[in-house]
Amino acid sequence: MEINSKSRYISRRSFIKKTSAALLALSFGGKSLLAQSSTLPENMEMALDFSVIAPGNSRYRNPYVAVWVEDAEGQAVKTLALWFQQGKGQRWLPDLVRWYRDEQKRKSVDGGDLASTVSSPTRLPGSYSLVWDGLNDKGEAVPLGDYYVCVEMAREHGPYYLIRELVSLGNDAFSATLAGGSELGDVNLEYRSRA
Repeated sequence: MEINSKSRYISRRSFIKKTSAALLALSFGGKSLLAQSSTLPENMEMALDFSVIAPGNSRYRNPYVAVWVEDAEGQAVKTLALWFQQGKGQRWLPDLVRWYRDEQKRKSVDGGDLASTVSSPTRLPGSYSLVWDGLNDKGEAVPLGDYYVCVEMAREHGPYYLIRELVSLGNDAFSATLAGGSELGDVNLEYRSRA
């Protein structure tokens, strides 16, 4: 700061300039430091285990399944799995009502097509495991906080399921079981240290 040699006081203009610059630098620096420390820890992940159960009738078609994470406001953060039949089967993708609606919103803002990049074919009945590394669809770390874990399943000539549960992700590990149905078994969550 400049000191007026005649009066030994700091000029008001100089004081305001220097103080404003320092506060601005602290504010931007503080936010970036806060953002770095408030993201999910790099050593943590969330594992989801669930099963698809066949009802035992001859008209069984493999279900379409979407598994994703939403933020506390209900906006899609990361699609972990999307199982559907590419090609002609794409016309039934809107049967995954909530995932499809979220994808339409995301597509209008960010562009691109997650269905063509993260999808894989439908799966036979069985047990499945997925892991979320705490990154969003853009590959950026997400902040600590509340998230919805969503598992949606729709099947031709069959039932529709949506399991959506709010979980708090921070520094502490936990596990939870989300109730399923007759064709979509319970979803077991485990927020844990990476293996």
